[in-house]
Order: sequence, then C-alpha cells, then structure tokens
Amino acid sequence: MNGNIQLGVLAAILLGMLAGCSSRDPYARDDVWYPTGAPAANLAAQLANPADLAGGRDDPRQASAASVRAVNRIWADTPKALSDSPAGQSTTGGGPAAAPAGGN
Repeated sequence: MNGNIQLGVLAAILLGMLAGCSSRDPYARDDVWYPTGAPAANLAAQLANPADLAGGRDDPRQASAASVRAVNRIWADTPKALSDSPAGQSTTGGGPAAAPAGGN
C-alpha cells in the first residue's frame, strides 16, 4: 500500500511539472533561436544603396521602351507573331532523317 501512495505522489509531481511547461510562450522564451533579420542586413550592407532592395532604380544608359512594350504585350496576352524571315527560322531539325547505325 505504501508503494501505491509513493507512486501516486510521484505521478502528481510529474503532472504538476508538465503543466508548468505548457504555459511558456515559445516566442517569449530567451533560450531558443528566433529570427533576427541578419541575412537581410548582410545583403543590404553589401549594396551601394540598400534602398535598391525595396524598389530598384532606372538606368539612364539603357533604352527600355522596347522592353516595356514587349512586357506589356505579354501581360495583355497579345504577343507579336514570329517573323517568316530566314533569321527567324529555326536551324534545329528539318533535315533528312539519319540512317540507323549498324543497319543491314
């Protein structure tokens, strides 16, 4: 009988200890890792202008009007058709089929 009482007391103590663990907020704990933003800070430190990460900037040396028109056509789902000129034709395939190796 004495062994059952000791086992009950031990079980009550263990349950009390486990109940205390559930009340700890994992984000408020100071003994676990939490994100600090260090990778973003390291990347920003390597840039000439860290604001470029958020928005970027124009390059006055590049004519971007053609690129803008092309992207707008893609977004509007109205791309231009491919030209039929020799420069626009593919050079992959279209020739005679090769004879099988080791043929009889």
